[in-house]
Amino acid sequence: MPTKRRQLDIIRGARALAAYVFGDEKEWRRIYALKDELGLFRLRGEICGRPETIAGRVAAREATPQANDAEQRKGPPAPMLSASCCSGLTLGHSRAPEQASVAIAHTRPAKVTPAVAPGETDKTDGL
Repeated sequence: MPTKRRQLDIIRGARALAAYVFGDEKEWRRIYALKDELGLFRLRGEICGRPETIAGRVAAREATPQANDAEQRKGPPAPMLSASCCSGLTLGHSRAPEQASVAIAHTRPAKVTPAVAPGETDKTDGL
């Protein structure tokens, strides 16, 4: 009696995985960044995933509260500089998000003094 072979549902290749996850195989590069989150693995050098595992991981991610989101796991934002530490700087920015930029300009030039020991002459004057 012939034995029935069991077929494993495995999606092989980044393009096939991108078509399954995103609906577009042009997004194949994004698959590598999601490898751990989606439960993907390598099989003979090719990235693979099981549809059941991917669907389970996505469902589990949907069930977690928003506090577990990657943006909030990064920690609090960096503290802003106080006005006292930036007394010599002028900060400006654009209001449009697509043109957001910060310009830093010194309001007065820095005074540079050579480090010469008392009683010595600066040897670079003659150059």
